[in-house]
Amino acid sequence: MKRTIITVCAAVLALALSAGAAFLVRELTTAPSGKVVREDIAFDKDAVNSIDVDIDIGFVTVYKSANGVFEVGLSEPKKGLYSAAEEEGTLRITEAETTWLDRVGRSESDKYGIEIGVPEGASVALSVSGEVSDVSIDGTSVSGDAVISVGTGSITLNGITADGRICTDITTGGVELGLIECGALSAKVGTGDVYIRSVSAEEAISVSVTTGKVSGYVAGTRADYTVKAEINTGVSDLKSGGSGKKELTVSVGTGSIALAFGQ
Repeated sequence: MKRTIITVCAAVLALALSAGAAFLVRELTTAPSGKVVREDIAFDKDAVNSIDVDIDIGFVTVYKSANGVFEVGLSEPKKGLYSAAEEEGTLRITEAETTWLDRVGRSESDKYGIEIGVPEGASVALSVSGEVSDVSIDGTSVSGDAVISVGTGSITLNGITADGRICTDITTGGVELGLIECGALSAKVGTGDVYIRSVSAEEAISVSVTTGKVSGYVAGTRADYTVKAEINTGVSDLKSGGSGKKELTVSVGTGSIALAFGQ
């Protein structure tokens, strides 16, 4: 009786291993091959007042378009991975569910992602979220807030004007902020660096880094700011104090602060 049970169990185990092996072979043979499938979609300028991107893996690039429409380019390992649609004034871009092998294949490539061209004269609210992503936004006018969140990758903002808040949050990676004018700005980094170049905020600039460095310069003079600088382990050339109407708060756990003021 025991031999019969053992034989049956062995047979069941063999079938399970065989099915698992077949599944793995099927996944390997259908895994991304490195090719790029391109889809280009246009949306009417007057139909879009906000952009919402929520994907797992892939670059996100937002740029100023010379054409009079919102241009969306989807670079995919297979058609249908990303989708773009206008919903009640929001240009919404999402990612379909994928297998773990698809995710591994794409995490090793910068070929796949989203490009969004914002037409001249358009001003939009922005929300971008990616787990593994390099986000680059250039020359864009923001109406309201811009919120960019990344797990692993990078965030680069350049030539941005916003009448609201600009908020960036990244767990592992770097943040570069250049030529920005906004109501308020915050940058939060787990492990990585923040580089600032000519950033001006009417109300407040806040930078928080757990491990890394903060460097560059903010617009204006030292007298424009009330400064609060904190560092637990490392060196800082930024001193707390002042009585300016703008707030500048920089906090670093382990690393350095080398932040100056531009005229």
